[in-house]
Amino acid sequence: MKGAAIERLLKNMGRRVGELRRLRQLTQEELAERLGLSPRYVQQIESGDANPSIRALCEVAGHLHVDFQDLLTPATSERPKPGRPRSKRRT
Repeated sequence: MKGAAIERLLKNMGRRVGELRRLRQLTQEELAERLGLSPRYVQQIESGDANPSIRALCEVAGHLHVDFQDLLTPATSERPKPGRPRSKRRT
C-alpha cells in the first residue's frame, strides 16, 4: 500500500469507529476509559491521525461489540465535525 492509500484507510476506519461509538451512545471519554487510553488518543483514532496497533483495534472492536473487520467497512454516514460553524465572511 502506498502512503495515500494508508491515510485513506486510517481516515475511513476512524470515521467507522466514531460512528460505532455514537451508535453505542458512548462519548470519546467513556470509550477511552473502557480501553484504558487517553481521550486524546481516541480522538486521534477517529480523526485518522493515529496509527493504532492491531491489538488496540481488536480491543476497540471488542468494546464496541463488533468484529475487527467491521472497523474496516466504510462508515454509513458522513457526520460533520462538532463545533461551531464558521461565520460567513462579510465583504
